[in-house]
Amino acid sequence: MPNHKLHQFIDEGGKTKPLSTQVGLNTESTTQTYQIDLLDTPADETLLEYFDVNQLLALEIIPWRKFGERLVYATGSVTIEKAPPAPKGVSHTNFVTAEPERIRNSLERNLAQKMLVSARNLCPEEYSCRNFRINTTKPKFIIGLIFIATTLVAFPTAWFLGLFVWLMTANLATTLLRFTVLLSWRKDNDLPFWLPEGSTRISKHRGALKVSILVPLFRENAVLPRLIQTLVALEYPRESFEVMFLLEEIDSMTTEALTKLDLPDFIHCITVPKGWLQTKPKAMNYALPYCNGDIVGIYDAEDRP
Repeated sequence: MPNHKLHQFIDEGGKTKPLSTQVGLNTESTTQTYQIDLLDTPADETLLEYFDVNQLLALEIIPWRKFGERLVYATGSVTIEKAPPAPKGVSHTNFVTAEPERIRNSLERNLAQKMLVSARNLCPEEYSCRNFRINTTKPKFIIGLIFIATTLVAFPTAWFLGLFVWLMTANLATTLLRFTVLLSWRKDNDLPFWLPEGSTRISKHRGALKVSILVPLFRENAVLPRLIQTLVALEYPRESFEVMFLLEEIDSMTTEALTKLDLPDFIHCITVPKGWLQTKPKAMNYALPYCNGDIVGIYDAEDRP
């Protein structure tokens, strides 16, 4: 079990050594806290491969330097309740403070690629279509292709009518679903029968439950002012509410539009790095580790929250 000490080094003889004598940092002897600037002395990126990014983000902590068997963390909090498990070869851990925002930015920058791979593969293989491939050499595929081509040439009218009926049926089903939901909605709906005895409404926990809202954006600069206005109008307690605007790295249009707007404190922007796959699910999977809410919701840019 590593020996955890806050903001100080303990040598093997049990004597306290100031951190400044070890790594050349400025300290304040009156508070005995040691703050670093991650811009001037960035974290050692090689240490990040031993840790879970979700845990680091949740704890607001980053492994900063390793000196022999001693690992130094940079944390945004002056009190350490729990540290992530240290990798093998570490027998002592120490802590320095840093700006929380720079810790988050450092994690985002250094772990973006790892998070991108994780987001792409988050859905279990048995439910995913990311590896779906059509085998054009199989006899069934060739026979099916010949059948479709032949019947399309021989009976074009039947194909057209079949496609038209299918589209009308799909639109009718969607309309009926929305109409049914509209009729069944009531402000004081009874709780579903399958909820356990003693279940309470969300309104009774209002303010206690933290809510995170994901809003994937791509070339949505035209609707941003109205979207922000409707989000600001929401009445949920601000201390328990956060909104994540998900921006694609290649979408300079939306990014530029956001720089011209005054965003409230509860709205944060997350840039999803460019990858071979660009989808809304990937963007939302990428943003999940940043969510602090007990409830995670999703809005499209065109929605009216």
